[in-house]
Parts: sequence; structure tokens; C-alpha cells
Amino acid sequence: MGEVKPLRALFLIAVKPSPELSSKDRWSREFNHFMTMSLKKYPTDRASSTELLMHPFMRKACSPIEFAQYAQRIKTL
Repeated sequence: MGEVKPLRALFLIAVKPSPELSSKDRWSREFNHFMTMSLKKYPTDRASSTELLMHPFMRKACSPIEFAQYAQRIKTL
């Protein structure tokens, strides 16, 4: 899609449906569900950060220790 100016982006968020993954069959069922829960248009419909951290995809993606180490590295940037 390229770079979108901020006001245009806000407009598109308001009028377009939530984004979806292309080629869903390329991704695991857990990842597809995780993305669906993450990309809900309205915040009240979206999963919380706690729910997403407990999602089966996150449990498969890495161990809690690896995730904590990654989060710590990001925090120091």
C-alpha cells in the first residue's frame, strides 16, 4: 500500500474493514486466530494484551524466558 499520510490513515481505519492476512493457508491455525484477535477494528472487540500473551500461538512461538529477554532488549532501544 505504501506510505499513507496520518489523516488519510485515520480515515481509512474508520471506513475500511479490519485487515486480514493474505494466503491464510500459508500460516498455522493458531497464528491466523492470533492475528484475527489482534486486528479487530474496535478496541472493545480486540483481545487484551494479557489474552494475547496467553494465546496458544504465543506459547508455541517461544518460551516465557525468551519472550522476557526479547521484551527487555526492545525496552532498552
